[in-house]
Amino acid sequence: MSNDAVAQKETTGAGKQPTLDMGVDTITPEMYRKIDAIVERYKDKPGSLIPVLQQAQEVCGYLPHIVQRYIAQGMNM
Repeated sequence: MSNDAVAQKETTGAGKQPTLDMGVDTITPEMYRKIDAIVERYKDKPGSLIPVLQQAQEVCGYLPHIVQRYIAQGMNM
């Protein structure tokens, strides 16, 4: 199934993280807080993208595109 076929709802705004709603799977605010901590720990270390992605996958159970974009933005990529 393509990403376009997956029903997604993104919300953004001041003080809000984007959310991904795929029926039963939702990236929660708590997950974003954990991802923020991971990004903060690694953002200034060269070559740290793979460990960040691996740890984010452990938090979420998978790596949806919205989380990948969120990490890229947090790491100034």
